[in-house]
Parts: sequence; C-alpha cells; structure tokens
Amino acid sequence: MPYGPGETGDKYPCRKEQIGKGARCPGGAKPVTAGITLFYDQGTKRYEMEKQIEPDSQVWVNFADLIQSRTPDRDGNVLPEDTKSGTYSIRVISHPLQAVLYEGKVITDKTYGHATYGCIICCGYDSTGFDPYSAYGSVDATTTVNAMGTNSCTNISQSINDFFPTWYPSDASIFTMATGSMTGVSVGTGTTNATTATLPTGGEGNDRPPYCPQRPAVNSGTGNVAPTITSISPAQGLVGAAASVTITGTGFASGATVNAGANISVSQITVKSSTQITATFTPTNSSSAGGNQGVTVSVPGSQPSNSQNFYDQVPTALQVVGTPVTLATGSAGGCTSAVNFGIKIDIEYQVLDQESPAQAVQSSAMTPYEDDTFPTGPQSGDTCPSSVADCTVTTASNGTYHDAPVGACSSQAVTNYTETQAISMLVGSAKYAVRTNNFTINSSSSGHGTISNGGDIQVTR
Repeated sequence: MPYGPGETGDKYPCRKEQIGKGARCPGGAKPVTAGITLFYDQGTKRYEMEKQIEPDSQVWVNFADLIQSRTPDRDGNVLPEDTKSGTYSIRVISHPLQAVLYEGKVITDKTYGHATYGCIICCGYDSTGFDPYSAYGSVDATTTVNAMGTNSCTNISQSINDFFPTWYPSDASIFTMATGSMTGVSVGTGTTNATTATLPTGGEGNDRPPYCPQRPAVNSGTGNVAPTITSISPAQGLVGAAASVTITGTGFASGATVNAGANISVSQITVKSSTQITATFTPTNSSSAGGNQGVTVSVPGSQPSNSQNFYDQVPTALQVVGTPVTLATGSAGGCTSAVNFGIKIDIEYQVLDQESPAQAVQSSAMTPYEDDTFPTGPQSGDTCPSSVADCTVTTASNGTYHDAPVGACSSQAVTNYTETQAISMLVGSAKYAVRTNNFTINSSSSGHGTISNGGDIQVTR
C-alpha cells in the first residue's frame, strides 16, 4: 500500500549513510519510546502506536497487517478496511528534546520492491497558551492546566507540557503548580505561569535535527480557587416555611455570602469553620417556587462556588400510612349505641411533594383543611373536632397527621351514602390541594358498616 512519508517526525536526523529499514535507534543511545502516528481519511483521523526501541536496533510497522487484522491502537481505534493512503509521523515520547531516531526504508510495493526514503524535518510549535486559560479549582483539589502548542508540521494543537520545565503561581498561598496542574491552597485568584528556554519553533530551508531552532516561551493564565459546596442538609424544605440548613464544603471564610436564587430568602448566615456554614432558608410561599434552586457561596476576593441544589417542596398529595382504624362504638368520634348503623374511622396521612417519585414533606408548618360535600350539602373546616384524641390540627414534624372521624352513622340501614372530601394543606395564607376522596358508606345492620373510596381506603366493621 502506498504510504508516502509526508511530513515525518518532529526532531530526528536525516543522514543518508544511516538509512536502514524501519525506525532505528543509533548505537550508544538509551532505549527510547517512539510514537508512530498514521494520518488517514484526508488527514482528519489518526492511528497512534508506541514502540520501545533499544539502542542500535530497529522496529518495523506493517500497515497492511494492521488494517487486515483490525488491530486497535492505544486508544481503541482501528484502521478502516478501505484505507489506501495516508501520511505518518515519528516522534520520541520518552525524551523529546533529543534527536535519537532516524527513518529507514519505507516499502510501498512488496511485489516489485519499490521503496521510499523519508527525510526527517524540524517541527515546532507556532503558538502556545494554557488550556484552560482561566483555570478553576477548589482548596486541596488538583486541576489540570495544559500548555498547548500547534504543531507546525501537522497543524494539530497538542499538549507540550514536557517542553516547559518551570511552572509557578503568582501567589503560592492561593495555589501551587506542577507540570500540567495547579492545586488549591486557599480561596483567591492568581496568575498561572510556565516558562521554557528551548521551545522548538520548526525549521526552514536546510534546518534538520538535531539542529532545529528553539526559542524561549512564557505561558500565563488565570488561576481561580473558589469555595466548594459538597452538601446541604436538609436538602429540601417546605415552601413558605423557614428551615435551618447546614452547608458543608471547603474554602469558607468570614464575610461569606449565600445566594439561593429568587425563590429562597436567606438569613442568619453563620460561618462555623472553613468547611461549614449555617443559614436559614425560607422558600417563597407559592407553587411556582417549587423545585430545585441553585445555591452558591461567595467569599470576598474569589469566584462563587459551584452550585448545589436545594429542593423547594410543594404539598401535592397524601399517602395513607398503615391501615385506617375503626373508631369503636361509644368512643370519641365513633357511632353511639343508639345511632349505630354505618362506620367512622381514623386515617393517618403522610404529606408528599411534587417530585417524581414523590418525597415526604417533613414539616409541622401545615394545617389540614377540608371542603366536604354530603347529601345534605357542603361543609368546610379543619379535619377534626377536639373530642377525637388521635386527630391532629396541624401536621407532625415528619409531615404526618390523623384525619378523624371520617364516615357517617345512622339510626337505620344505610345504602350508598356518599361523601366527597377535598383535602388541602394550609401553609400560612396559601392553600395547596392534596387529595380528593369520594367515599361510599353502606350498612345493613346495627354495629356493622363499610366505607370505601374505591382505591386505597376500604374498611369494614
């Protein structure tokens, strides 16, 4: 298969008296790791290999075998079966500043023994800079910062960290630097720097390795070490109700502010330590305020932290807890011996939010409220009279409450007696609909009865 040498190598000697077969490592040199890259599909794709070459030895690469055997390269890429042409480059990976390889014979036609001899040229880097130019990190965390250059032979941008021996920050109390990275020390902003006196610049005319031109180079960018939020506890709260929260993270300091967006009022901010802040969150009392709200921490002299979600919960549904309890004849809220047809029960509910799947709203700031419709007409009010011991006027701290008594009693048989019960949660002045029960009650004999909503509530006595 015809593979022309194209623009081969970065910095390796081209001397006719040394040309042999394959890539060769001259005697007396140390073993090197050679990188061989094949460019195909009009130069848009690459196949990369690494080969260890001992002193005074050579390595052969048969591209035809690689194509036919579907051998993956170091990144898992395989050469397409219809590949017929391309270019290649050879470079030293283990110590790229030294010119210790040269290219041997390239056989392009095995039948007739046609061969091509490549000539290694000087490749350099036309432009340099940091990627990213503005690096963001956190205290004790290491962030990648690469020195980048565009190869003058391939026009491909690549990391050239190894050409820069000196990496340093403008202020080591904010972050430190090593080759290709910065590590946060404290919150703040500084300058990232890397310098070299020997960056290859590429060659012109008769420039050949190892006599490739070089120049000094300086890379500078911005390093930002910001606070980090790792958790907020609790991670959710009821709309319209104040909640004490603990924010955990790194890089917190005196003067820190907490921003939770337009739907949460933040107050009573206290910096407990560099890793903990307490505050009070009060979500807006509206269904439109529900859902995730991004929370950030800012410290003077730094960028804001990452965003961590706090979930505003809107009362949306009720879940029956356990099995409803029948109120005994003569008990508070139950039927009496004189009026003993029918049934009355005690139902415990858990308030749920709008999330999918729904989560418990754990707050005592909700007041259950009913709009009931009986055959005799509608009635409204809270869910229980004070005479029923288990009945609760407000929710417990875990968001549960008891609705009792529910049902009806009569002095005679009852057939398909209906009650529509629309339940809402009051939070301050806002009212949130959470459930509607359509009950049917039947009783054919004294002391007996059934009640059903056709779903999760079905009780018989």
